[in-house]
Amino acid sequence: MPISGLVVVFESSEALNDCVVEQLANHPNVVVGDRDGDRVAIVIDSASKLHDVEVWEWINDLPGVREIKIAFIGIDDDAVEDKSDPTF
Repeated sequence: MPISGLVVVFESSEALNDCVVEQLANHPNVVVGDRDGDRVAIVIDSASKLHDVEVWEWINDLPGVREIKIAFIGIDDDAVEDKSDPTF
């Protein structure tokens, strides 16, 4: 099970940023942490590598998101291996 510690960097609109943070907070695999200006720390706890990529893509496609910065990525070695995508 991948766990990703990320920093989401926003575009400039403060109102849009609030909307994005709310959407992130409502996602079942995302935990929203501290917010500092145009950035918010998040953790993604996903079921598989493929699901992790899907959540990243969803976040990246949210209006107002400029980029995603990686703080930490961990993969639980005891988790069942995801064989759905051999590129991982």
